[in-house]
Amino acid sequence: MRKNRTRLWKKYLALMPRQRSSLSRSLSVLQRMRKGESLTRASRKAGVSTRTARKYVGIALSKKRRRWIPRRHDRIPRSMRIYEHGQEQVIIVPDFQTASNIGKYHSIIGRFLDSGDESILREAQRLRYIRDVQGRRHELELRPDVLYRIAERRAEPEFFQIYE
Repeated sequence: MRKNRTRLWKKYLALMPRQRSSLSRSLSVLQRMRKGESLTRASRKAGVSTRTARKYVGIALSKKRRRWIPRRHDRIPRSMRIYEHGQEQVIIVPDFQTASNIGKYHSIIGRFLDSGDESILREAQRLRYIRDVQGRRHELELRPDVLYRIAERRAEPEFFQIYE
């Protein structure tokens, strides 16, 4: 398992910026397919050809009755944003399950920030620790005061600040 993670990580890092962009769009194709869209329609909406999508996420697809169907899980590395030790960081996660857990974490954090109800953060306790492609363990931030500070730093600038 460790050897496989290292191989995936090296393969991801070897991608050029344009290839990473294609991978990102292809992952959005895969996401749309998991919601029920066809490969053709999802590719069109994501702005990538079906051939490119199959090149980058083909390992997560199988063909059933002449139609491409997404597998339930995949092992495609992807970069994800997390909050750790009071800072926002970008890490490379090894698979769909880890990325999905980070998405659930962000959803919980968003609900907490909207409501101010600290009891919501208990839902994220089971998602607290994740591993990246190198096998490093990351502890997701769950301290309310720190989450508020991170949210303040991420606040959108005023319209007039953007266009001065």
